[in-house]
Amino acid sequence: MRSFFLALGTIGSIMLLSGSLPQIAHLLKVKDSTGQSIFAWLIWIVANMLTLTYAIYIKDPIFIFLDFFWVILCSLTLFLILVYRKKNNESIN
Repeated sequence: MRSFFLALGTIGSIMLLSGSLPQIAHLLKVKDSTGQSIFAWLIWIVANMLTLTYAIYIKDPIFIFLDFFWVILCSLTLFLILVYRKKNNESIN
């Protein structure tokens, strides 16, 4: 029974992580981060780092996996937002 719930958690984690891929693909395609909140992405990164710390403490593999990759994907999204915001500001000046 434990393996069944582990599989459910793994599938759910993969689904959650795949939800950020359209945002990253959109940023790469349009190269414009207008409307993206830097503050919100910073909050998500910090929140995921905190829950990752807790997941490591309780040794929960599903949440370690999920939060580890969420930190990476949120950081990548924030990086792209900052890069495209800087490029757009430079092109205006």
